[in-house]
Amino acid sequence: MAKMSDIQKQLEQAAGARHSVIPLAEAGPSLAPAPEPPKAVPAAAKPSPRAGKKHVGAHLNPAFTANLLIAKARTGKKIETLIADALNELFRSLNLPVVED
Repeated sequence: MAKMSDIQKQLEQAAGARHSVIPLAEAGPSLAPAPEPPKAVPAAAKPSPRAGKKHVGAHLNPAFTANLLIAKARTGKKIETLIADALNELFRSLNLPVVED
């Protein structure tokens, strides 16, 4: 690896000018490392919107995703709401209790 002074000489030759090089050891406090920024104080922990809920998922044909996104766009409802509504319709058809959220 080339030394810093060699690199400086090459830069000066390329620029066509001569500048004095101050070694880092003699540069003084202006090149001292910057102080570390203060560490962030954690804000009060917010309860997760998922708290008390259970993930239900399935690997389905991509057409389900496409239709679900279209239904979301048409109704303006969240995907979670659409899925919950669909499951409740299934539960009604099977005479099971409907889940009210």
